[in-house]
Amino acid sequence: MNKILIAIVILGVCTAANIKCTAEQKKAKFCTMEYMPVCGVKIDSKDRFSQTFATYGNKCSACAAEGVEFYITGECEQYPKEATFCHPDAHLSKACTREYFPVCGLFDQSIQCFRFPCGMNYSNKCSACINEHVAYLVPGDCEQMTLPSGNNSE
Repeated sequence: MNKILIAIVILGVCTAANIKCTAEQKKAKFCTMEYMPVCGVKIDSKDRFSQTFATYGNKCSACAAEGVEFYITGECEQYPKEATFCHPDAHLSKACTREYFPVCGLFDQSIQCFRFPCGMNYSNKCSACINEHVAYLVPGDCEQMTLPSGNNSE
């Protein structure tokens, strides 16, 4: 029974890929009203890792909102409060600085994990986000992460 609960928790924590808003989506004047929530991410122009995000009813309404660069499926509240989302194009940059500020990079749904957390340790934010399978990161080591509140594997 514990293995089944852990598998459910892992599926809930692993996310879909981050999706960049297209120029057409940003120009949308009207959106449908279906509720398929996404977390829309706005990036500070001076620091790509300084972000604000909000939950939108669907991808159209997220991309049509001023300043939203990309989105990730689901409500923002399902992600850790200290999460930093990787820009969909971050993996195109192959150069990172070498400072050591450890982070846990959490993988998107393209990676299957059999234990929590579904991620890997990286030396800094840049080195995590250049892995195209990392959807978001949190400060610290993956081994220090705890199961999301409300989930009990016992």
